[in-house]
This record gives sequence, C-alpha cells and structure tokens, in this order.
Amino acid sequence: MELTTQDRTTLRKFIEKHFSLDEIKTLAFDLGLPENVFPCRHTEECAREFIGWCDRRGEICDLLRKVIQARPNFPIPLQLLQKCQTSSLPVLSIIKQLAVTLQIPVENIVLCHRSRKTMMVYVSFDEATYASGVVAKFKLFDPIDNQHYHVLHLTDESEHYFLLSKKRKSLGV
Repeated sequence: MELTTQDRTTLRKFIEKHFSLDEIKTLAFDLGLPENVFPCRHTEECAREFIGWCDRRGEICDLLRKVIQARPNFPIPLQLLQKCQTSSLPVLSIIKQLAVTLQIPVENIVLCHRSRKTMMVYVSFDEATYASGVVAKFKLFDPIDNQHYHVLHLTDESEHYFLLSKKRKSLGV
C-alpha cells in the first residue's frame, strides 16, 4: 500500500497528537525498526521518520494495526483505514455501509470511539445532504463480522454523531 502526501500528513499529525516520543519509539521497536536507524529527539521528527520507514517497506498497515491497538478509543482517520482492507480492521466494513446509507463519502466519517459492542462516529454533512433528511434510527448488517447493528443519530444542530451498537443475538427456544 502506498500513501499519498495527504495520507502521510494525516497519519503523522495523528501520531504526533496521540503518542509520546517514547511510545513512538516503542511502536517502532515492535515493528522491527532498530533503535539506531534514526536517532530522534522530538515527537514530530520521530513520527515523520517512522512513517517514512514503514511506507518504504510496505508496512503501513502493520503500523495502523499497532496504532489502533494502542489507541482504540481515539479517532482514526478513515481514509487511512481504507488503505488497509483486512480482516483485522473489520470496523471499516460497517463504516462503509453507514456512508452508503447516508449517501456521503466515507471520508466524511471519523471513528471517535470503539469497544467490543459499540462504535461512535462523527459525521460531517453538507447542508444539502442534511436538509434532505437523515433517519434518526435504523439497522445495518455487517457481513464481515456477521453482526447486526442498531444505529442511532445523535445531534445538536451542528454536531452529528452516530452510535452503532451490536444487536444482541436472540436465543432460540
């Protein structure tokens, strides 16, 4: 997978914002980067060099997996998740379905929180899309993890969030 300049910048800013210098060095070590490859003293420098190293070796998806494992409840930019369509990122499938249902680009959705049973996403609408009406409650099915999700639209005039919760499986009697 190859990153665009915008993707590299987005990932760099995310890592700089959510990881300390020591945590970035630990991520690098966990992905096999020898400590002496680039000595860095600042978060910005370390994030930039580490992303470049992963990008040159085709290991960006591995880096994203490590970032998601380390920060599961932080907003991961979805344009980066789209680059790594693997079973280890099943959340992307249901996010894509949400985008199709809302008739918006997936880039307008930011994953804010994720746990085993729920996800909270922020959605940016243009006025025309929102004026055409957004359903407050609906259901989605994700064939990747074979789960039904209840979707609830939470809004306060300018902010739009969607809570996706896995539907409980009914016990057959």
